[in-house]
Amino acid sequence: GQVISAGVFMPLAERLGLVSALDRLVLKKAMKLQVEEIGIDKIAVNVSAASMNDQSFMQELVSAVREHPMSRPRIIFEFIEFSAIQHLDKLIEFRNSVGERGNGIALDHFGSSFSNFGYLQSLRPDYVKIDRAFTNEIDKEGSDSDFFVSSLCNVAHSLDIFVIAE
Repeated sequence: GQVISAGVFMPLAERLGLVSALDRLVLKKAMKLQVEEIGIDKIAVNVSAASMNDQSFMQELVSAVREHPMSRPRIIFEFIEFSAIQHLDKLIEFRNSVGERGNGIALDHFGSSFSNFGYLQSLRPDYVKIDRAFTNEIDKEGSDSDFFVSSLCNVAHSLDIFVIAE
């Protein structure tokens, strides 16, 4: 009966090897939502690195998305940047598959992996969410974080990618 932070239960789910099962449950619930119920036509759902690396999970997800009624909210699948860049080809293929039905992908914790921005052009996520480590120091003009955020915004916006600050 209480709300429990993901920071508390996710490490336990990871240790027990239950992350993909948890992702399946969340996505199953999300795909049952009705636009009229929630008042929006898009929702974002995080997909864990463990699920992204689980080939059967990803195949099931693509199949479920293809059967997902158009009357339901479109889903933006959020992936942590670090795992996304490790499996870029898989993620591009996934984006192409789910994008056919109006769904999309996004990158969470952007910048935490200290990678370059070059892959954004081929991946074309709907948005990137800048890691909190950068946004916490954004008010310090001339800082490395300020430079990073400004550079990212310039690159992302030139590719029509939204930028969200955590």
